Amino acid sequence: MYRKQFFCGIMCLFIYLINSQKNFAQFNTQELETISTKDGLPTNEVYHLVKDKKGFLWMATRKGLFRYDGYQFLSVGPKAFAEKISVQDDTHLLVSLSSTGIFRINTETLTSTEIVSPKWSDDNPDNDHFNNVFVDAKKRIWCGDFHHAKFFDENTKTWHLFKLFTNTAEDVTAIRIFQDAHQKVWILALNKLYFFDEKLQKPVLWQVFSKQTILRTLVEDEKKLWLGTSQNKIIEYNPITKAYIEYADGLKDAEVNDILFYKELHVQKCLVATSGGLYTFDKAIKRFTHIDKFDNIKPRFASLLLDNAHQKIWIASNEGLLKYHNGRKSYETILIPASIVPLPVTITTFLTLNQDEIFLGLSHSGVLKWNQKTGVFQKIALPYDVSVNKLTLSREGDLLVATTKGVYQLSKNASVLKAILPTVSSNIKVLCFDKNNQLWLSSEYQPIKVFSYPKLKAIQLWTDAQVNQAFWSKCLVNDMLLASDGKVWLASWYSPGFGLCYFDETKQRFTQVAALAKNLKRHNQFIGDYYLAISNRNHKIYASGYGGFNVLDNDGVILSELEIHKTKENFPDDFFAKIDVDRQGSIWVGTFDGLLRFSPDQKQFAKFIEEDGLMSNNTTNGFLIDNENQLWVGQKNGFNILKVNELIQSEIPNVFLSTCEVLGGKEIPFNGKAISLARNQNSLSLSFSPLNFSPEAKNQFRYRLVGINQDWVNNGTNNRLVFVNLQPNTYQLEVSIGTNHGVWSKKPFMMTFTIEPSFTETIWFKLLIFMLLALITYAFYRYRINQLLKIEELRTEISADLHDDVGATLSSISILSTLIQHQVKDSPTAQKYLNTILEDTASLQNKLEEIVWSLRSDRDTIGQLTARIRRIGAEIFEAKGINYAFEVDDSIGHLKLSMDFRRNLLLITKEAVNNLVKYSECKNVLISIQKVNSNLALLIKDDGKGFENTNIEGNGLRNMNARASKMNGKLTVYSIIGVGTEVKLVVSLTQIGD
Repeated sequence: MYRKQFFCGIMCLFIYLINSQKNFAQFNTQELETISTKDGLPTNEVYHLVKDKKGFLWMATRKGLFRYDGYQFLSVGPKAFAEKISVQDDTHLLVSLSSTGIFRINTETLTSTEIVSPKWSDDNPDNDHFNNVFVDAKKRIWCGDFHHAKFFDENTKTWHLFKLFTNTAEDVTAIRIFQDAHQKVWILALNKLYFFDEKLQKPVLWQVFSKQTILRTLVEDEKKLWLGTSQNKIIEYNPITKAYIEYADGLKDAEVNDILFYKELHVQKCLVATSGGLYTFDKAIKRFTHIDKFDNIKPRFASLLLDNAHQKIWIASNEGLLKYHNGRKSYETILIPASIVPLPVTITTFLTLNQDEIFLGLSHSGVLKWNQKTGVFQKIALPYDVSVNKLTLSREGDLLVATTKGVYQLSKNASVLKAILPTVSSNIKVLCFDKNNQLWLSSEYQPIKVFSYPKLKAIQLWTDAQVNQAFWSKCLVNDMLLASDGKVWLASWYSPGFGLCYFDETKQRFTQVAALAKNLKRHNQFIGDYYLAISNRNHKIYASGYGGFNVLDNDGVILSELEIHKTKENFPDDFFAKIDVDRQGSIWVGTFDGLLRFSPDQKQFAKFIEEDGLMSNNTTNGFLIDNENQLWVGQKNGFNILKVNELIQSEIPNVFLSTCEVLGGKEIPFNGKAISLARNQNSLSLSFSPLNFSPEAKNQFRYRLVGINQDWVNNGTNNRLVFVNLQPNTYQLEVSIGTNHGVWSKKPFMMTFTIEPSFTETIWFKLLIFMLLALITYAFYRYRINQLLKIEELRTEISADLHDDVGATLSSISILSTLIQHQVKDSPTAQKYLNTILEDTASLQNKLEEIVWSLRSDRDTIGQLTARIRRIGAEIFEAKGINYAFEVDDSIGHLKLSMDFRRNLLLITKEAVNNLVKYSECKNVLISIQKVNSNLALLIKDDGKGFENTNIEGNGLRNMNARASKMNGKLTVYSIIGVGTEVKLVVSLTQIGD
C-alpha cells in the first residue's frame, strides 16, 4: 500500500513539474511583434529602454535618444550614440552619450541640458567617459569610466570618484550601478560586487566571484539579487547570507544582458535577454528554455522593460524594438494541433459542457472536446466526409450531433459516437430538445420530425390539417431553439410567413409571427423572409438573416428592427449569419466581413476584424456566448475566444498630447495651462496618442475647436491635427480618442490657446491711430483756421489800403479834374479830355468800391450780397425810370459765400443789369434770388424788346458765361422779340462756400 502511495506521489509530482514547466516557460511568440526601420524606427540598434511618467517610451539608440508614442519616433537631444537612460524625476531623464557626455532631458519641453562633457584637452582618458548613467534615490548622478565608479552631486556641483580598478579596464562599460528596493546602491565591477556605504560614503566590497565571472546586470526578485554574467549563467544571490546559486542549464549564449521577472495571468515568469537570443527561465526546474523564433538571425538583446500599465514587455535589440503582450487578453486564439485532426478544418458549432469543457463541431472528422484549463483536446471521431452542423445535450447528459449524414449520439459515459435514427440519414441542419426532452430534427425542405428520448420513438405533435405539406415544401429551416417559456422557435426561409414561426404545444400548432394581430400592419418591420439564426436572451427573441435582424418579445411581437438599407452606416456584408446577446444586452452578429456588436438600443455599433485579433473576418461558422460572457467564434484550424467583460474594460482609452509645434517652427511645451502664441505662430500641428501602443488601426480620433467647430469632427485613424492661418482669438481644443469598436474616451483632452493679435491688430493700436488721426485733423483744422485768419487779415488790410490810398487818390483826381474843367471852359478839346478823365475815374471808383466790398469778410452772406445788388439796381433803374422788383428767399440769407463766388455773382448781375438798361427799352424788371431744391437760382427778367438768341454776341455775355463756369453753374439767356429777356443762373449750394 505504501509503495502504491509513493508511486502516486511521484506521478503527481511529475505531472506538477510538467504543468509547471508548461505554465512557467510558455511564451507565445505570436504575441511578439518586431518594430524596425521598415516601421519608421530610426535605427535597428536599440540599447536601452525606459518609460516616463506620462507613458512615453524612450530609447537609447546608435543615432541618439528617441521618444516613441506608438505612432512616431521623435529625436530629442544631441544626435550621438546613446547607451543608457535613467529616470531622474517626473519630468526629467538623464542619458549618457558615448563621447559626448551626460545630458538632462526635459520630457515636457523636449529640451536638453548638458550635465558634463568629455575633457579632450587633458591626457586622462577617465575624464572622457561617463558610461552607464544612473540616478539613485538621493538624486546622485552615477556613471563609470576605465577605473572609477563616480557620482556627481548637483547641489555642490562636485564629482566624487571611487577607484575600483588599478589597471585600465578593457571594457569602459564594465562598471554598472543598480539600486534595490531598500535604496541600497550596488556596483558591479567585473567579478566584484560592491555596495555603497552611506555612512562611510564609499563603495564597500561585498562579494568576489571567480575570476572568470564578469557581472553584466543585476535585478531583484523576492529579496534575492539575480546577476547576469558573460559566462552562460545567471547567479541567484542572497545579499544577507552571501550564499549564491549558479544556473546554466539550457543557456547557450554567453552574455546575459538583462533579466526580467514578471507575471502573466498570475503565473510568475522570467525572461532573459542575451547576446544571441531570448530565454525563459523556470525557477522550479532551474532550467532555461530558448525561444527559437530568432534562430535564423540571432540578434543581440540588450534590455528588457516591463510595462504593467498596458501589459507589455519591451525588448531592445540590434534588430529593432520588440513588443510582447504578456497580460490577460481580451482575445484569445486557440489553434487545433495537426496531430489531433487533419488540417484544414473549420469549427462549425459550439456546445458548452461545463465551466471548463466545451464541444467543438468540425467540418470533417468528428467532434473535439477541449478543456480550457489544461488546453487538452480530445477527439471524438466521425468519418472524414461527415460535417457537423449542430450539437445539443439531453437531460441525461448525452451529446446529440446533427451532421450532413444523419444523427449521431455520444452517451454520457461513452467515448465513441454512434449513428442513430437510420430513417433520418439525410443532411440534418438543426436539432434541439424541447421542454419535454423530446428531440426535434430538421433537414432541407422536409417535415420536422420529433422523437421521444431516449427511446427515440417518433411522435406526432401536430396533424396534417394543422400543418399541411405545403408548409414544409416551402420552408427551409436554418436554426431552431427552445425558448425559456417552452416554445420551439424556427428561423427559416418561408416567403408567405416572413420566415419566423414557433410551435405552441398547448395549441399543438405552428404560429406564423407575421400572422399575429399585433404584427399585421407592421410587415415592413420584418427585415425580410430569410432568417438564418435565432437566439433567446433576456426574455426576448433575436433573429438575424439577410439584411439585418429583428428583436421580438416571447409572443413574437416585433419590438425593434435593424435593416441595413435603412441605416446611415455602410455594411458591406448583409449576410447576418449568426446572432447572440451578451450579459450587458449588446447584440453580437457574425458576418463574412467581421464581427459586429450593437448597443442594446442599436444606436451604436462596433466592428471587430483581423487587426483586432480575430483569426479571420469570416465569423459565420461556430458562434456562442457562454455563461462566463465569453464569445466563441469558430474559424479555420482554430477558434477565437472574446472575453466580453475585459474587452469592454480595455476599450476605454485616454488621449495624450505627443507634440505641439508651429508649422515650420519650434516645439511648443504644454503643461496643462493656457498657451499664448504670437501672431506669426497661427499655424499649428499637433499629434496625439493613447500611449497604449496598440495598432494604429484600432484607434479613432475626433476633435472640435471651439470657436470654429461646435460639433465633433471625425479625424479617422489620423492622430495628427493641422490648423492653418488661425485668426487672433482664444480657442479651446478638445480631442477624444476611441476604438474602432465605437467606444470613446470619457474625458477628452482639452487645451486652451490664444493667438495674440499683432500690435497693428490690438485695440491700443486702433486707439492710437484714432488719436493720431484726430490729432492730424485737429492740426489741419487749426492750420486752416490760421490760414483763413491770415487771409481775412490780408483782405481787411488790402481793402483798407485800397479804400484809403487808392480811393483817396481817385477822389483827388476827380476833384482836380472838375476844378480844371471850370478853368478851361473855352477849350472844347480840353473839356473832352477832362470828361473822359472824370468818367474813367468814376468807373474806377465804382470798381474799386466793388473790390473793397468783395474783400470785406463782413459782407460774405447772401443777404448782404442781395442788399448790394438791390442798391446798385435801384440807382440804375430809378435813374432810367424803370420799374423794378426784388424777390429774395430769406431762408438762405444767412448762407456764407466765398469771395470769388460773391464777386462773380455780383459782376454777372451788374453785367446783366447794364445790358438790360442799355438795350432792352423795358418798362419793368424782376430780380429774383431763390433756393430751388439744393440750388441757388438768380433770375433777371425784363419786358423789353428782346432779341434773337442766335444773334447773341459781345464780350459782356462771354464774360458772364466764363464767370458762371468758374462757379460751376449754368447760365442761360432766353429772349423773345417783343416780349422780353430772361437771364438765369443756377448754381449748386455746395459751391457757394470756401
